[in-house]
Amino acid sequence: MLLYIFSSQGYVIFGDSTSTLYNGQYNYPAPYGNWYTRSRHQILILSSEIQSKGISTGSKIYSLGFFVVQTNNIALKPCTLKIKEVNYNQIGNSFDNNGLTTIVGYSSCPPLTNNNWTEYTFPTPWTYNGQNLLIDFFYGSPINYDYTYNASTTYTIYNDTLCGYNYADAGAIPNDSIYRTNKRPNIRILTDIQSSNEEKNNSNFRIKLLRNQLIISFDKKLNYLLEIYTPNGNVVNEKKSFDNEYKINLKRGVYILKLEFENQRIYKTFVIY
Repeated sequence: MLLYIFSSQGYVIFGDSTSTLYNGQYNYPAPYGNWYTRSRHQILILSSEIQSKGISTGSKIYSLGFFVVQTNNIALKPCTLKIKEVNYNQIGNSFDNNGLTTIVGYSSCPPLTNNNWTEYTFPTPWTYNGQNLLIDFFYGSPINYDYTYNASTTYTIYNDTLCGYNYADAGAIPNDSIYRTNKRPNIRILTDIQSSNEEKNNSNFRIKLLRNQLIISFDKKLNYLLEIYTPNGNVVNEKKSFDNEYKINLKRGVYILKLEFENQRIYKTFVIY
């Protein structure tokens, strides 16, 4: 039997994941900006960054979020996430309003929590076409002068201007002007990542396919939640904790592996021929 992992889902962070830089409750860029009534941000992720993370043309993007350090007791307001792919490498002097695809929209943004990632799941996954990715995020109240504070989210400083924003207390946010900055909010996406028959995901565990056997080995004993199920949702195996290595024999077919541990969630899709 030939075994081959044809798809691997995992979280990828764009920006310094250890960054201690974040905006204050009155400062921008701030994706959750409500010090002025409404705010809009456009954030550019370069194709070179995307591809360096193992994301190839045709990969799917399933969710996107920002890391909130402090909510600052921000009031929950409507928010909208839009995406498009572009060929320019820096944010221009005005918002790019052409060809944006609305991914998700909420009449009230899902609750924010301190020191945690937000996550907006795409009802329809975005198929990556190989260009730079432009993320357009709106947050704010439709009621004029309905303001509170900005939530604090982490950011990374770059040499180029990869973020632009504007805000307003009354009326629409101006589309003909934008504040450009080299401070780009850190972003996490859930996406397809290139993989192979044997993969070391991080310092904690390895996944290997050998003949008709799936082998998961761990550097240390922890509490895990492991599920293996078929694409139609039938659970083949479930285990909540085990020692440094776990093996399971599988029949021919397509399987999805879900592994949760230490606030991480990993998905792997594989096929046994």
